[in-house]
Amino acid sequence: MRYLHDKSLPLDDAHKLAAILAGASGGSVKDLAILAKSWTTLRDPLSAGIHLLFLHHLNSSEVPTKPKSDITGITDGVEEERAFWSLWALGSMGNPLLKIGLKNDPCGREIIEAWPGIFKWSAYFLITRLQLSDCDANQSTNTTSPQQSSLRGILRDVIAGCWCSMALSDSAKEVMLKTQGAIEIAARLWFFEGDPNADKVTLVSVGAPMGSFLLQLFSDTDDEADLDKIISATGGDLGNLVKTSLTRLKNGYKGHWFESSPGDCIPMLYFIQRLCCSKTKPEVPPTLLDNGIIPVLTKLLIRVASVLNNGSHDTDTRGDFVKFMATAFRVLLSCLENGTGLHWILQATQVGLLTAFVECSPYLNDLNHHDYTNVLSTITDIIPRFLVYCSVIRAVDAAFLRLEKTDRFFSLQKTKAREPFNDLALLTARRFGFVGQLKRMTKSATTCYNPKCHKVDIRDTFRKCSRCRNALYCSKECQVVHWKEFNHKEECQDPTKRRTDPTAEESISIYERDLQYIQTLNICETRYHLPYLKRLAAREHPGTHLLALAVVLDYNTLPTIPRLELQTTWMRDHPSLFKHLGTGESLNECEAIYSTFIIGIVPYAGTCIPMYHVTPVPGGVWAKEIEESTTPEDGPGAAMDIPGFVDGMDREASARRKMYFGF
Repeated sequence: MRYLHDKSLPLDDAHKLAAILAGASGGSVKDLAILAKSWTTLRDPLSAGIHLLFLHHLNSSEVPTKPKSDITGITDGVEEERAFWSLWALGSMGNPLLKIGLKNDPCGREIIEAWPGIFKWSAYFLITRLQLSDCDANQSTNTTSPQQSSLRGILRDVIAGCWCSMALSDSAKEVMLKTQGAIEIAARLWFFEGDPNADKVTLVSVGAPMGSFLLQLFSDTDDEADLDKIISATGGDLGNLVKTSLTRLKNGYKGHWFESSPGDCIPMLYFIQRLCCSKTKPEVPPTLLDNGIIPVLTKLLIRVASVLNNGSHDTDTRGDFVKFMATAFRVLLSCLENGTGLHWILQATQVGLLTAFVECSPYLNDLNHHDYTNVLSTITDIIPRFLVYCSVIRAVDAAFLRLEKTDRFFSLQKTKAREPFNDLALLTARRFGFVGQLKRMTKSATTCYNPKCHKVDIRDTFRKCSRCRNALYCSKECQVVHWKEFNHKEECQDPTKRRTDPTAEESISIYERDLQYIQTLNICETRYHLPYLKRLAAREHPGTHLLALAVVLDYNTLPTIPRLELQTTWMRDHPSLFKHLGTGESLNECEAIYSTFIIGIVPYAGTCIPMYHVTPVPGGVWAKEIEESTTPEDGPGAAMDIPGFVDGMDREASARRKMYFGF
């Protein structure tokens, strides 16, 4: 590739410029190279029509049908040299196009007329010089020297830069999008672009890496066929495509250039959003989650907030970052809503989702109503629904304890997100109060460790696992089920070994702890709302024995307001819920009168634990020793006094609130 490393020349001398223009017009490769590197420094280069000279050298009729010789460099032959430098020059045309604001779509007609030649020359170089037609996703299979790899990287940049300039013209972009094979080439240019942190040829200021810009350009439609073409062109492996996308995004926001603009990352984030919105590929969100999209986007949001906090940007740049922030939240929430539940919510909380929200909170006022509501759903819907799991409560509690030490936590109190954020803190504190009561309750009462069984009884009536001495079962059958179907065989550990290995996990799994907590929460919530439930029973089920009523707690609705329904109705409509309650058989309707069934409806946990959790309370929850207040209030949470139980819960919740807010 001749003249590649020659310095560009100043074209301020009219005679020198005229000579170079004449030589380039006549086909001189040297003059063409000089002009390609320097022409955009001229005053009004587009008005002078210099770009037409380069378009002339990209004639489609001159594209060879095969390489003229073996590949020893990037180009061989005079025609190929001319085409290369013409593509180079057109790649830098984006700067003057952006400078004039693309008024009246200048150059659109000329570009459209020249596009067939541009496309054919681009395809020729990609197929014959980059060998991307037969290349799979593993670039390591290409046995090339470092010099050849560098030259090929330059050629990829030149083609991508040229296409980016073309796409700045709306009329040309429309033609490009309709060109058969253009999507595949754009995808390959992106996929084989290499390390975005490496030194690259910067030809156009529309956002680098340029391949990512093209990928977003050609995937910015709802056409699923286009997405299929992109997947196929990049090797056909969705997992590899997702992994590459996240890596490019991560490298982008870690780069020093991110401080001045999010432009480098915008195309990549939009493409990931396009993947999330695919209607025919339900496997995309799980693939994104498995490849770590939650940590990537969480750290991205924290990085965006950090850049915004510098306060050194003009209004337009600040607006770009805020819009980018809203998009990142949108993609993250889409993945969480389409994922498998508990595991991903827990991961998001542990890697800093609440921290990201707090750090971004000063800029929420800049969002439109739709984006603001979407971002706010993080703390008003997503996290609160999963605060029925002990593991999530502990993770959220730990996040609040970290945040209360930061200035940003208190600055959030001055934003319009203050009230919903504080509501989340109060709910977490209250649910944490239940966590404290869990240990206390399980000293006397506990649940069967078999997730298919929901029996609650006095601890002494259960049998212990003879090995770990921790897991409890109401029957031999439940022990067998837990051992075989729920992998207790792998988790069970001799207690003497646990004591000698301080890093060993406890034998009870995180989901078993969560199951115990939900059972306890069912009982706590029912007892807490007992006066209200008694008035509700008298009003909606007059004359019905209290033991015939089931308490239904839908934790997916906030606030959670209990309701009463006939137990026999639930047993008839949901027979599978009432199996394995310690008897090994389905309960019949007569047996229902000996217990009160508390039915907790929880968000999907991503395990074998069902969404309905039935907690049978032998003898019922309507104990006479519970003293009701004489308050006339008729609503959930009506005042009552349950000595040693609610008081203990309230004390722990109050202590937690003080730790969160510092008062």
